[in-house]
Amino acid sequence: MENLYCYDNEIIKWTYGDNLYCLHIQHDDIADNNPRWWDDHDSVMACFHPRYHLGDKIDASTAEDFWNNLVYEYCSDEEVLDALFNMKLEDTCAIVDENYSDEKRYAICGIGTLFDEKVSVNPMYVGLKYNEIVIYVHGELSIRDCQILLDKHIAWLPLWLHDHSDLSMDCDTRFRGSWDDSNVGWIVTAITDGLDNTKNEAERIMRDEVKEYSDYLSGENYGYTLYREEHGEWKEIDRAFGFIGSDVFENGITYSVGCGLETALKEDRCRIGDAEKVVTVTYNFDKC
Repeated sequence: MENLYCYDNEIIKWTYGDNLYCLHIQHDDIADNNPRWWDDHDSVMACFHPRYHLGDKIDASTAEDFWNNLVYEYCSDEEVLDALFNMKLEDTCAIVDENYSDEKRYAICGIGTLFDEKVSVNPMYVGLKYNEIVIYVHGELSIRDCQILLDKHIAWLPLWLHDHSDLSMDCDTRFRGSWDDSNVGWIVTAITDGLDNTKNEAERIMRDEVKEYSDYLSGENYGYTLYREEHGEWKEIDRAFGFIGSDVFENGITYSVGCGLETALKEDRCRIGDAEKVVTVTYNFDKC
C-alpha cells in the first residue's frame, strides 16, 4: 500500500527480523502542535478573522495595512513612483498639481475611466513635493495595487476558511461559494525573481504548508506508542507525539518508528485493527 490513513486507537502489527512489533496510534489531544509556531518556513500566513486567531503573528491589524507594509519592505521608491505616474496601478496614480504655478507640486489621486482610458479622479493629497509622494501614498494603496507592485517580489495565494463543525483551510477555491466559507487572508513568500518557475515552486511549498495547517486546525494530530513482544508480553520501547495529518507515510510516523514498518506496510505484511481497552479492578485491604 502507498497510503494508510490512521485513526485513534488503531494498531499495526508486523515482524522485523526475529521480532514482532505492535504500533498503537492515538489521537493527540494534549500537545499544541501548531506548525506555524515550530515549523521552519519562509512564508508568512496573514489571516484576518473576527473570531479566530489564525496563521502567523503579524504587525498589521487590517489586510490593507499588511499589503502596504509589504510594499514598503520590498518595493523601491522608484518602482512606486513609476507605477503611480505611468498609471500602472488600478486604483491610485500621481499627477502634476496644476494649481501651483510658481513651484512644481503633485497630487495623489484615484483612477477612473473616460472613453476606456485611465484618468485621474478624486484627489486624496494635493500640493505635494516630489519627495513626499511615496511618504503620503504609504498606507493608501488598495490591496490590488499592492499586489501589482509586488508581482516581482513575492508569491502569494489566498486562504479560504471552511467553518463547519470544525475548521479547514484551503488556498485554492475548493470552499468558495459555500455558506460556511470565507476568504480570511493570504500566505505569501518572498522570491528572488518574478519568473514563473520561481513562483510555481513557491506556490507548491505554500500549498503543502496550508495543507499541514489545515490538518492541524481540523484536529488531525496523532502520536504513537511502540511495543515489542518479549516472552509473550508487550514491552513498550518508544513513544512519540506531535504528528500532523492522517497519512502515516506523510506525517512522519513510519519514519519515526523505523523497525521496517514502512517496508512492511508497502509490501502488505502487516495486520491492522483496533486496540481493545481493558479495565482491571484491584482492591486495597490495608485500610482495615
